[in-house]
Amino acid sequence: MPARILVVDDDRDLSRLLVRLLGVAGCTVVPAYDAATGLMHLRKERFDLVLLDLQMPAGGGESLLLKLGQLGYLPSLPVVVMTALRDPDLEARTRAEGARDFVRKPLDIDDLLARVKAIVGA
Repeated sequence: MPARILVVDDDRDLSRLLVRLLGVAGCTVVPAYDAATGLMHLRKERFDLVLLDLQMPAGGGESLLLKLGQLGYLPSLPVVVMTALRDPDLEARTRAEGARDFVRKPLDIDDLLARVKAIVGA
């Protein structure tokens, strides 16, 4: 059964790229362009991994990460945080909040694909 990945990112171009690349890698990918839609998908469907942008309008990714912890999704649901923010404490903080991994934008696609494969075996 292919890995199911939820991409929560308001950057539609990046989301489409990830859907295409992860799809070629054999994954089923569902995009969500805001945190509320991401949470809606998580409540309705099972996912093996969430790729989560931290910096989004209308309820940011860090708020969603905290909500996932409160709702009991973490640590069993791996979350890889993606961000362009350069806060030096951000990686440690998001890992403490339950993120499995942390990548900086602009993304190194080969690195991201390797991390996804390590987590879900895709």
